Amino acid sequence: MQPASIPLSIVQGATLRESIRVMQSTFEYRPIAAISATAPVLLTVAHELPKDWPVWIQNVQGLPELNRAFNQAQLLASVIDADTLEINAISGVGRKGAGGMLIYHPPVDLTGATAVLQVLDEKGAKVLEVAPEVHAAGWIDINLTATETSALTWRKGTWLLNALMPNGEVLSLFTGPAEVVPPGTSPKLSAISSGFVYTFGTQGPAGSGDSAELLALIAAQQQQIDEIFALVGGGESPVFVLSGEDFVMSGENFVVSSGVH
Repeated sequence: MQPASIPLSIVQGATLRESIRVMQSTFEYRPIAAISATAPVLLTVAHELPKDWPVWIQNVQGLPELNRAFNQAQLLASVIDADTLEINAISGVGRKGAGGMLIYHPPVDLTGATAVLQVLDEKGAKVLEVAPEVHAAGWIDINLTATETSALTWRKGTWLLNALMPNGEVLSLFTGPAEVVPPGTSPKLSAISSGFVYTFGTQGPAGSGDSAELLALIAAQQQQIDEIFALVGGGESPVFVLSGEDFVMSGENFVVSSGVH
């Protein structure tokens, strides 16, 4: 599987707080029972969403502003309770919205998973390693305090975020250029925005196998990193060494795409 390629921009001396949702490629369809005539509009729907989540809404009558085709940007739905969602960007005052379908990508079950975020400098040396907070319900929080960002001395690099699943699968989730900019300086990269969405292939049951499958994946990733460093003239990239117990892999293929800011 190929990781999603997005930039990471850190303002030195400022708190970095990002939330990344990890989603399956299948769609979940939930009929909307009622639509409020309030601002913001409230949807009565048995949604099963874990937190604020990007959604499409289709076939609503009387409030067409809610409707979104799949080729349009999603709406961000805020969870009020198990049967109520708020769409803060839309007002239902004076309107009689009715019907429709709530559609979204369900989250990946991250129960028991851990994650590691690393940044490599232009020569391939590791300049940052942190453990993001992984939420079982399907999202990952990246948090750096103002004190921690103030202590950063590197300026440019490449970031990688990997997750280790409880069955031994190693998912290479995200990578891309990274930068640290001084206070008052405009970032040259487009920073991750809270609410960024990533969609993976349908999550299936844990498979079986041995560590050879994982070793082959790591070797392929290492070759890609070598090629990137050769292109930018950065010399040899770091070599990753695997040791320890066997890993259990499923045979699932994962597809990555970016979505909502």
